[in-house]
Amino acid sequence: MLTTSKIFFKRLIIFFIFTILIFSSEFVYLYNNPDSVSTKYFTNRAKKDLNENKIIKSINNLFNLSRIYYRYDLRKTKKYLLPAHFYEDFFTTKLNDDFTIEYTNYINNTDFNDYLNVDSKKLSLIFYNLSLISNKHREYELELLFLESAVYIFPELSYYHLELANYWIINGDYDKAKSVISYCLNFYSPNQDCLDYLNSTQLKKVKVSGFQQETIVNYFKEERLQY
Repeated sequence: MLTTSKIFFKRLIIFFIFTILIFSSEFVYLYNNPDSVSTKYFTNRAKKDLNENKIIKSINNLFNLSRIYYRYDLRKTKKYLLPAHFYEDFFTTKLNDDFTIEYTNYINNTDFNDYLNVDSKKLSLIFYNLSLISNKHREYELELLFLESAVYIFPELSYYHLELANYWIINGDYDKAKSVISYCLNFYSPNQDCLDYLNSTQLKKVKVSGFQQETIVNYFKEERLQY
């Protein structure tokens, strides 16, 4: 027969386990839901890291932010698998000083509250702009990661796919350029633009990075979203 102390101890353990399960489920929800405080956490960290001169940590916190949106839309994370490097931190020993200055100015002058929502269209624009900044200062690895982030956050916008395909054309990898367009064809909205691009001679023509910038700007203006 259990003593009173043993019964109390057993109930305490059950309560403790139950509490852990509740907090664990809440943590998982907060980490994966774009409406949660986790999005604010990563944007605040990205800015705070800049003030502490931790540029790489700032960039990785932006990628952490983007992963929340990947996880939120199961169609993007389950049906169309993302490259493995999306779940790895970016690392380098040195960044171009001019890039660091422009990145810092851009992030510090960006009000993320205007961009954080379930729709995620506006957030993709931040990553697209950062890809252009990266290209301008020859940070080509970051250009790719930022551009891919824009694509996967908002895959329904064909212009991002065309920019990413052009990135690989510039680097002479036509197979990867074709795979980008093939990925685009999985989505209804950008399907025709990407199909036209695939079937035309454009896939073999190198264009400057950002060749779709004006079109993207006009798209967001027409959507009445703040650029």
